[in-house]
Amino acid sequence: MFVNLIMDPEPSSLLILLLLLALSAVFSGAETALVSLTPAKIKAMHPKKRHSVRLIQRLKERPQKMLTTILLGNNVVNIAATSYATVLADAYFANNAITIVTAVMTGTILIFGEILPKAIANRYAASFARVVIYILLVVETIFFPLIWVLEKFISTLLRIFGSTNIQAVTEDELIAMVNIGAAEGSLDKHEQELIENVLDFDDTEVDAIMTPRVKIDAIEVNKTVKQAIEIALEKGRSRLPVYDEQIDNIVGVISVRYLLELQSDAANLGKTMKELTLTPAMKSPITRKINSLFNELRSKHLHMAFVYDEHGGLEGLVTMEDVLEELVGEILDEYDKEEEAELVQVDNNTIMVNGDVPIKMIEDALQLEIEGYEDNDQIAWVILDILNRYPNKGEKVQLTPNLQAVIEHITKVKKVIEKVKIQRV
Repeated sequence: MFVNLIMDPEPSSLLILLLLLALSAVFSGAETALVSLTPAKIKAMHPKKRHSVRLIQRLKERPQKMLTTILLGNNVVNIAATSYATVLADAYFANNAITIVTAVMTGTILIFGEILPKAIANRYAASFARVVIYILLVVETIFFPLIWVLEKFISTLLRIFGSTNIQAVTEDELIAMVNIGAAEGSLDKHEQELIENVLDFDDTEVDAIMTPRVKIDAIEVNKTVKQAIEIALEKGRSRLPVYDEQIDNIVGVISVRYLLELQSDAANLGKTMKELTLTPAMKSPITRKINSLFNELRSKHLHMAFVYDEHGGLEGLVTMEDVLEELVGEILDEYDKEEEAELVQVDNNTIMVNGDVPIKMIEDALQLEIEGYEDNDQIAWVILDILNRYPNKGEKVQLTPNLQAVIEHITKVKKVIEKVKIQRV
């Protein structure tokens, strides 16, 4: 009966061949569809298709078994299709049958059994997977013994070569996917920055986000409540570090809210910081990662930590706000002030700049060139280099024959040049 069917050119013979080619397309497409479905995409699939979604999840939980089932099925039908076509062609082409079948079936399987179904499955992965999952389960049931043996054999080989699990997505791959998503418009700039910040969170050290020592507004332990309130309000701080004798010796933190509560009783205004209950001062090494610092701050319910170098010198401070801003961007509280602009154009010949402004910004603003320095050299450093000493407030420094810097503000203790007026002369 079977021989007669093969030798007889009836439509049923072609239908069997087409069925085998269709199954080849199913297995090829299944591989593309299921591999491309991430856990997030599976969860987002239509809620009315819960049964097929559960079956897909179950199969995806064992990727090695899934791939073994698909590749076994695909190879079986491809071999069967080629063998069947060879038997059919032999009845008509005799000696040339193998050559003709090889040429025709190679092209047919490549186009209709590989390229086309994979392209369709890639575009409609969820829908394709829901359809083919039942066929795969049938194949898995029929060939269970063989699949089990192959799976164990492959697992053994992987262990021999030092690999037992499919590798997870690396951080670089995640960043690449985020960049692609942003380029294609599926992620906006803020979302891209947020994801990148989360990925960098484990690698960033506290010195990258800390407020440096010279910019810390702290109060001496013998200062009174009244003095502390005045300093806090003047500086716009919600908390003040308290130190004993020198700023390296931080003994605690006082909150403005607590100070204002004490202010309600005039008898408290004369109390010193050492008479009050201070929040403990948490110390951190400068090499610590910010995710570790964040976890400790949160567990101890503290708002700031003081960063020290290996010699015990205070380098700066990091607040919980600083850590969160590293993730989500700028956060303003009720005491924050908008930052002053780094460069303000007074008139066509005069600008006011911060001491840390690079000279390239000054050159661009005034359309001139300050020779002898790199673009990223800060104006404060340039002034110190020219004078070879610390300047005084109001002192004029000749930058070029036609350009002058006037020191508008410099800190008394650390001699930090904070504000400079640049003018043509």
